[in-house]
Amino acid sequence: MKTALGYRPNSMGIEFWDRNDNKYPSGAKKFLAIATFTREIIFIEKGLPKEVVDEIHSIASGEWHEIFYNEMTDEWARNASIGRIKKGNIIAFNNNFGELMWRILDVRQDEILLLSQNIVGKAPFSEENSSWDESGVKKYLTTIYLDDFPPCKKEQVKDIFLLSVSEVEKYMPTTLERILPNGLPCKWWLRTTKGYHVATVGADGEIDGDKVAAELGVRPATLVDKKAFL
Repeated sequence: MKTALGYRPNSMGIEFWDRNDNKYPSGAKKFLAIATFTREIIFIEKGLPKEVVDEIHSIASGEWHEIFYNEMTDEWARNASIGRIKKGNIIAFNNNFGELMWRILDVRQDEILLLSQNIVGKAPFSEENSSWDESGVKKYLTTIYLDDFPPCKKEQVKDIFLLSVSEVEKYMPTTLERILPNGLPCKWWLRTTKGYHVATVGADGEIDGDKVAAELGVRPATLVDKKAFL
């Protein structure tokens, strides 16, 4: 008989459980596997039947929001989804081109502050001396980049921007937290400006600066309606 699988979101992705005893999750017999939000299976217990392994891969390669909101309908699963909304957790908030991963920097009463896990491209901050409000990178984020989100997601975005120096120091106090998770040796822009120079985060996580015309990484932050994840 095929093993029935229970699964639930956690801060890394999805945990899989043996639920043949029909009690979930407190009665789960055995922890079987874990898959990340990038759909990478990072652990599967040795010796499992092939059909169980196949089912784990099948669920893990599916669309995460379908798993969270359509298949996991019991009260505990809904609470588990809400439990993902914690500072430091990584969650998906997708555009028309696929899965985008974001780090939760802050959870407020009605909104969540997210930071893209990686840069979304490289661009000059501006063609000439300018403030953040007049910059080319702000225009790109609030028009072209935002327009890549479907209407249902776009209406949940309250603001999209680059972090300031003070926000980086507040939400990412250590250099290790600021380094791009994919290990890409890349500077990324902040929105704090001074004359022809703009603050940056270096590949080593240190806050520095560069000329506005330099082509550096664009790592967007966004304020999203909290209801988008409930």
